[in-house]
Formats: sequence, structure tokens, C-alpha cells
Amino acid sequence: MRSHPNQDEPARHLARLGDLNDYEVADDDPDVRGWDVVDQQGISMGRVDELIVDQEALKVRYLAVKLDPSAAATQPYRLIPIGLATLDELEDVVILNNMNTQSLLNCPVYDGKNITREFERRLLVTSGITPQTQQTSNPRGFYDEAHFDQDRFYRNRRQSNRSLH
Repeated sequence: MRSHPNQDEPARHLARLGDLNDYEVADDDPDVRGWDVVDQQGISMGRVDELIVDQEALKVRYLAVKLDPSAAATQPYRLIPIGLATLDELEDVVILNNMNTQSLLNCPVYDGKNITREFERRLLVTSGITPQTQQTSNPRGFYDEAHFDQDRFYRNRRQSNRSLH
């Protein structure tokens, strides 16, 4: 178990899946990297560029999204907590629930580097989520909320056990 003694210290348990040689998406789950990201009306917002995984829990925590050029974002990368999206496997798209391009633009820019707990808290607030209190006796409890539940993302799938291997 790792804690965040300093809110600006990188969360070392989080990493880009593409940077991890010993991890891959489970065989029964689609690898959504490269899939279009749309809002609930089907309007394109960007593409899934990478999956941010929790190496300790073997779960995807965030989708790294590259916004469409039409969004006029000079820094196009944003993170989306996995539980705020669902997949449409028939159309090979990721649907962001209750988000549009403007709400994505309001999220903090993801620079592809280490993610701090403060960054995660700012991301939750701009996504319309009230984060847990600043201090918690169980730092892993931060991810016990529905917005980090990858089963919500994969809920259209038949099997309910989702993990990396």
C-alpha cells in the first residue's frame, strides 16, 4: 500500500499501459486505445490514446484522451476516470457520460508524466465529482468510488470480472 504524504508527489502505482512490458489488457476485454470518444449524443470528442493503470490493483483507472483538433486545445490530452465512460463495443466507441467537449477542456491538461494526488483531485472536481477529504486513513480507498470502477466501463460486456494480466 502506498500513501501520498505530499499531494504533489507522483502516484507511483499509476502508469501508462504502453510503458509497462509485463501488462496487457485481459483477453476478454477490448483494448480501447485508438477508439473514438463521443458524448451521449454521438458527437466526436477525440480518441483514447492510452490507458492509465493501477499496477497494484491491476485495474484501469483513467482513459488518456487526445481531443479532436476541432476542440482548439493547444494541449490536447486529458484524463477521464474510467467509471465516467462506457463502451459501445458494436461501434468501437467510448461514450463519455455527462461530459461534453467543453467539460473536457475544463479538465486539467495531462502531460503524459507522473500523476499526483492533487492532479487527481483537480480532475475529479472539474469532472463534477466531490473528492474524498484531503486526509484519509486508507489511501487506496481513493479508488473505491464508482468513478474509478472499471466494471461500469465494461458493463455492456457479458463477464463481470475485469482485470489486467
